[in-house]
This record gives sequence, structure tokens and C-alpha cells, in this order.
Amino acid sequence: MCPGRLSALDGWRSGDPIELFPGERPRELQRLSDTRWSCRYAACRAVRDRLTAVLKLLNELASGNNANRAVEARSFLSAVEMHFVVMLVLMCDIFGRTQALSCMMQSSTLDLSRAVDMIEVTRDELADNRKGDAHFDKVWTDAMSLCQQCHISCRSTASEGSSTMQPTEGVIEQPQVVTSTRAARERRLPARFYDSIVMVSVGDRPVVDDKKSFRTTVYLPVLDNLCSEFECRFDETQCSVMRGIQALNPTNEHFAELEQIRSFAEAYDADVVDLEYELHQVKRLIARLESKVGDGTSAKSDSLVTFVSFIGRYGDAFHELHRLGKIAVALPVSTASCERSFSALRHIKTWVRNSMSNGRLSMSPSRPLSVNASCS
Repeated sequence: MCPGRLSALDGWRSGDPIELFPGERPRELQRLSDTRWSCRYAACRAVRDRLTAVLKLLNELASGNNANRAVEARSFLSAVEMHFVVMLVLMCDIFGRTQALSCMMQSSTLDLSRAVDMIEVTRDELADNRKGDAHFDKVWTDAMSLCQQCHISCRSTASEGSSTMQPTEGVIEQPQVVTSTRAARERRLPARFYDSIVMVSVGDRPVVDDKKSFRTTVYLPVLDNLCSEFECRFDETQCSVMRGIQALNPTNEHFAELEQIRSFAEAYDADVVDLEYELHQVKRLIARLESKVGDGTSAKSDSLVTFVSFIGRYGDAFHELHRLGKIAVALPVSTASCERSFSALRHIKTWVRNSMSNGRLSMSPSRPLSVNASCS
């Protein structure tokens, strides 16, 4: 059951409104986006924190007079079981641990060297959780507590036997959500494969109904996949290149340091010997120009782009540095900045104002971006 599907509950009401969480601010389900992980974390957290209210609403709709809503509500209720709750708690925990890194990587004032430090911290934390049992024990305990709070039937490990969580005091009364206990039909290997070695799945799915099976089948593969993606996207070479790019920014504390830029230069076949002399000379040149009195020329730059523009006037003298600077300006381009423009455009050019032309759009006083009519 995807938390995004619960957005269909928006606007569903039955009877008079009941305040289930007095004194707390309302929670809303955000629309999911393929490129914004923060909205997925917010949606999962809203469902987790208000799961009691969601189940109460679904039970009311399932027993209501509206047949279409009743059928859809029953389908939602059939998906809310122990496995869903554990997955919900696990995804909230993982998204919460990566939320800071996600927001930092999408920032318009991204500092690549600090982003590398945050990447290493997050990667090490996930690796430590993968090795030990404390993190999974906490996730499982929180999930079982949520099942108990919402009166969802759950199974314990085989050693503890099957049991059903009982309601606790102070919990809002609502019909109990009970998972199906019918045993699944055992799948057999087709006869034509008896004398063969099967290397892929043939439809057999493991039964995940206790703590041990969930850890082996779900928890470990999720963390392994996440750690693998971190290693693939942010390996040591890429992180070194990111540090080298940030070292070309005049606002960085390691500005123009060869050891910070060396990996970046070697990755793009720059002459490191010439680059060392150029870095030394460009720092002396900047200091000399800034110390001049009565000269309107200012060599102080506040961004990578302005620094590259400055050394472009001395392109013949700083050939290697200027080439790396141009690469650094174009290399770390992400989709976050252009997506912000489209998001801002969507707020202005809505479905109601869908006939607005580019000329009228360019005259908007709250225009956060410029629209070129000649762009295709």
C-alpha cells in the first residue's frame, strides 16, 4: 500500500467532523514527486503519525452508504497489516536519516565540500545500521507499538508463538483491523525444471510474518540497496572531484590549495605541475590587485562564476586553471535549479490562466524567472 494512494482520502468526509488529536496542528498528505524525496518523507510521516485517524475514517467509509467509496475503503483496509506498518516505520526512519543530505544537495547555495562531508556521515551511519541489530530492533519495536495502538493484528516470532496485540488504554475506539490468517498455497517448481538449475525467481515468494524473516527479506536488502547506491553515486573519485570544484570557489577555506584540487585536475588530464605554479601566481595576483589604492579594479570574487570570469582575462597566463574553472562551472549542474523554475511557473500559469502568453507572463511583477519566447 503506497502512502501516495491515501491522497484519495482528501475530501472524504462522513458525518460530523471529530477532532481526534486536540491541540495538535493538522497534518496533510503532500503530493509525491519523483525528484523530491522530502515530500515522500512528509507523506510517510503524516500517515504514521495519523494512522489511527486514517483507519477510523476508512472503517466509517467501509460501512457507509456510498458503495464506490466503501469498496475502495475496504481495499485500503485489506492492505493495512503488520507488513505495511513495519515498512511504513522503516521508510520514515530511512527518509528521516537522509532528509538533511537531500535538502543540502538541492540547495541553491550548495557547498560541495560540505556536501561531501555530509555524504560520508550518512553513508557511515547506514553502514553501521547494516552491521548491527540495534537499529532494526528499534524499528521493529516502534512498528509493534504502532500496531498495538491501531489495533492491528500482528504475529511474533516462532519462538514466542502467534499472538494478537490487545487494545491499550487511552486509544480511540475503532473496529479492529485483522490480517488474513489463511495459509498461502505452496508453490511448486514446474516439472520441466526438475532437471535444471533455476537461477531466477519462478513466482515463489517467501512468507514474511515474523521479525527474523522481515529482517532477512526486507530490512537487509533495503539497506544493502541504499548503501550500494551511495557507493555507486558518491565513490571516492567523485567526492574528490567535488572537493576540487569547491576549492576553486573564493569563499571556500581551502581556496586554490593544490592538494584539494589535485584529484579534480588528474581526472581531467590537467598538467599538475603547471597548475601548481598557476595557483600560486593567481593568489598573489588577487592579493596584489586588492591591495591597490585608488584603482577601481577589484579581484575579490564571491562565487565560482565570477572567479572564472576574472581569470578569463588572463587566459593565456592561467591556461590550466581557466580550463578547470570552465569545467567546474558546467560540471555540477543538477536538475534542482531548473525544476524550481518550472515549479514557480506552475504557480503563475495555472490551469485557470492556461491561455497566458509569454508576453503577458514576462510582465508579471512576481515573476521569479525570465521566459524567452524564442525557446522551444
